[in-house]
Amino acid sequence: MSLLTSLFGAGKSGSAPPARASSVARSDGSKRSGGSVAVNAVDLGEMRAKAANDKLRVVSEAIAEHDTYLATLAIYERLIAVYRAKKAGLEALAAARGAVRDAVDAVATPRAGNDDRIDNEETGTGVRYEVSPEELLEQLGPEPRPPAKRSPVNEPKVAADGTEGPPLFLLACAALEGARDAIRVVPTLLKRGADPNAKGTRHDHGADVPALCLVVGAMENVAEIIAASQAETPMEDDEKPMDDETPMEDENEPPPPERLSPATADDLADFATALLAAPNLDVNAVGRLGRVHESAKNADLNAPYKGLVPYKGRCGAEGTALFLASCAATNNALTGDPRGAVAAVHVAARLMGSGADVNAVEIGRASCRERV
Repeated sequence: MSLLTSLFGAGKSGSAPPARASSVARSDGSKRSGGSVAVNAVDLGEMRAKAANDKLRVVSEAIAEHDTYLATLAIYERLIAVYRAKKAGLEALAAARGAVRDAVDAVATPRAGNDDRIDNEETGTGVRYEVSPEELLEQLGPEPRPPAKRSPVNEPKVAADGTEGPPLFLLACAALEGARDAIRVVPTLLKRGADPNAKGTRHDHGADVPALCLVVGAMENVAEIIAASQAETPMEDDEKPMDDETPMEDENEPPPPERLSPATADDLADFATALLAAPNLDVNAVGRLGRVHESAKNADLNAPYKGLVPYKGRCGAEGTALFLASCAATNNALTGDPRGAVAAVHVAARLMGSGADVNAVEIGRASCRERV
């Protein structure tokens, strides 16, 4: 750590260098100066909380749906076991009855007008069947059908902001938006068979991006995002309506969501580490980062949430998580975010320890392209 400290110095993860006063983009694309709030300005912290909480809800529902499916599957397995046991018993009974009848037929001839007795009574045994085994087999009916095979924790979902992907990908997006509890749900999903290589689309970061590449790529220039969020301020008391202008509160109206700040470099590094715990994770998966075009799928849903947590790396950067971690470490160090650089270096080390190809190079990186 002394070497890293000597290279990058020390500071708070995700903190920004002494920065210029900058304007903060609202979700509608307009801007407001740091510290002052325009009329009808959108509270970006609340919007982030709304987006993150919706993703956590979707993930929670997917987990509950998966557990319900497993319970249904367990009920089916019990039903099919009972059915097959009954069927085997009746088939054995029918076979034994048939053998007895064959033996009787071999030594005796039924008396005229007494055929019905032979059908339901075993001659010479005194055993009479109210219902024959053959009839019981017919009444047993066909085998119970199993529930349709599925895996709710791997099925793509669409969040309120248009983000689309399996629950694990949505969870990574919620972590980006500042949901500190998201990391605790990762083991829960993995234990239920969630694919750690889940890919999805987050409009600010790209389409068909692996969750690991998403969180590692988001570490680049994270201090700039944190600095912009620190300039966001909720409506001041003197800007709120006066008491006589305050509308009557609806007791049934839910309270507004809490405000969230974007994830720090340490938060993202911790989430990446949680993903690396999955044994079947492809650490050499490639992702391409950069805001998707406005005509992309679900762009209409994303419009109010645009830019809440933007991608601050180079648009079009494409490579493995190790390559993206290297970009983040280099760029963070050059822009005065030492702890962000150190966090990226730690992720790179963990990736190499997990078998990442150190010879992997970028697939393609835009040089001076404007973001779409």
